[in-house]
Amino acid sequence: MDESKADQRLQAFSFYKTSLRLNKMPTTRRKQALEPVDMNMPQPHSVSPPKRKKPIPKKKSTKGSKSSSASRRSSNRLSVKLEQVNLEDGDAEPHPEEGIPDSDVEEPEDTDVDLPGASSGISNYERRRLKNMEENAKFFASLGIFQAKDDLAASSQPKKTRKSVLGLKSDRRQSAPPPPRRAPSLRIQGKTPEGSEIPGFEGLQPTLFQSSLNEEREQVRHPAGPLRMECMNLKKETKEGDDFIQTLGTLRYSEVKLGAEASSLLKQLKSLRLAENRVAKVVPNRSFSIGFHPSADQTILAVGDKWGQLGLWNLDSSEGDDGVFLFSPHVRPINCLRFCPSGTSKIFTCSYDGTVRCGEFEKGLFEEIYTTDEDSYNALIHSFDFLDVSGTQLLVSHSEGGGHVAMVDTREQKSSPKLHRLHDKSIRTVSVHPVMQNYFATASTDCHVALWDTRKLRSSGDRICTLAHGRGMNSAYFSPVTGNKLLTTSADDKLRVFRVEESGEIVKGATLTTSLHHNNQTGRWLTKFRPVWHPRCEELIISGSMARPRRIELFNDKLELLHEYLSEDWLGSVCSLNAIHPTRNIVAGTNSSGRVHVFT
Repeated sequence: MDESKADQRLQAFSFYKTSLRLNKMPTTRRKQALEPVDMNMPQPHSVSPPKRKKPIPKKKSTKGSKSSSASRRSSNRLSVKLEQVNLEDGDAEPHPEEGIPDSDVEEPEDTDVDLPGASSGISNYERRRLKNMEENAKFFASLGIFQAKDDLAASSQPKKTRKSVLGLKSDRRQSAPPPPRRAPSLRIQGKTPEGSEIPGFEGLQPTLFQSSLNEEREQVRHPAGPLRMECMNLKKETKEGDDFIQTLGTLRYSEVKLGAEASSLLKQLKSLRLAENRVAKVVPNRSFSIGFHPSADQTILAVGDKWGQLGLWNLDSSEGDDGVFLFSPHVRPINCLRFCPSGTSKIFTCSYDGTVRCGEFEKGLFEEIYTTDEDSYNALIHSFDFLDVSGTQLLVSHSEGGGHVAMVDTREQKSSPKLHRLHDKSIRTVSVHPVMQNYFATASTDCHVALWDTRKLRSSGDRICTLAHGRGMNSAYFSPVTGNKLLTTSADDKLRVFRVEESGEIVKGATLTTSLHHNNQTGRWLTKFRPVWHPRCEELIISGSMARPRRIELFNDKLELLHEYLSEDWLGSVCSLNAIHPTRNIVAGTNSSGRVHVFT
């Protein structure tokens, strides 16, 4: 064995024996041994080690004389070795036998070893104890234990994510005055249909529920009819907002090529990185929807927030607030937004305020194409999807005493579409089959996903099939190419993929193929997860994640994790909603503070 290793083991053994000896001492003697020693003052009386008791001789046994003699010899050899180790380790000298005074025992002199306090007049026992303490400290320092402890404490502290300064500023200017409020209905004013006052209405005291309801309805709908597109984050004198709107109406449309191979896409998607100039605050409040503009000329992203504001971010421009332009087509959360599938000049949005609007960039207007009864506070529009490629027919879902859908034709301005009650509770999302567009899927908070045929919507019993889940639904989407798969997300912490059963051009049902446990408990202050398919491939899925460090996850259609988008410097929050560019390999995610992270 190497001498250095033997010395280290010997020092550790000595330290261990010293600790045991101190623990066995009486309290008074242990306090005296641990008292600090003044090296400059002579010590009148040193702390002497405890005396050993004389061992009591054992009776000799007649049986097994050979074994007893051998054991005595081995014990004698062991005691001699222990005494040698004690002396080598700096332990106390062996005490004399009883009956001999301590003054007659001469202490050995160590002339060759330089012990601490040798010239201060302290006892040899104290000098050896201090020497052992010094050697033990050097021994532990040589092992690097204290340095390892400091390094571990430093590495365990989480690294702070840097905050981007791009996008909307906190002191943004309101360029345009707020639009005039629509006059409240006669019922809210406390009047009869003829306009007369209801007796005793003014003397009624509102309940706590009515007070909170009035606070939520503080921002009423915008006036009916078209709204002019005005940038809320720019001065009225500047023309940057008008120039940006005109540019959106002239961008070249790039047709989406469906059916891309997952292997080639995956290689490019794994190479994406997040840079400082790709993080910006696009909307001032919590994000509720996100989508990419389909143009191939410029990279433009749209985000809808909690109070009906629509943010458009041109990543290739520095105009506005670092390329961000803010509009206000609604007054409550924009829960769904989609660009027209046949062009680049229109964007459709729906909101909890009960309206669906179409933003036409060529005209610079937000047209109102569908609205619910304003007096019905619970008529919240949750989602919509296109029933044709041209984008003229929409399937809209909203809740008003249950889950309803309405088929809206944008060419009929004054029409009142028929409502179809399909669920007992509200419908979170609707998804139209990409090939057979008369079929669609609904995800409801009643813990069910159902498949429907638009030609057979007489009652809720006309559903094709029902897919039960453990808790309320977040979303359900058909795969974008063939529609043979259905991706569902539920509050029971599950992601599921169903295989849609078809016979010719008839959908007969769906069968579960795979599921994955996924933490979907976002809580009250984060937007719920709504994983989506890759717009050109039905073998890739993108989703938010609650895991730390914060990330965006990429799965295949078997719900196997393929890649994670992370950034220690710029991604430090949960991106609940995510999107992939329809024509380019770009991934974006938005959090609950209106900040967008784009991986390019």
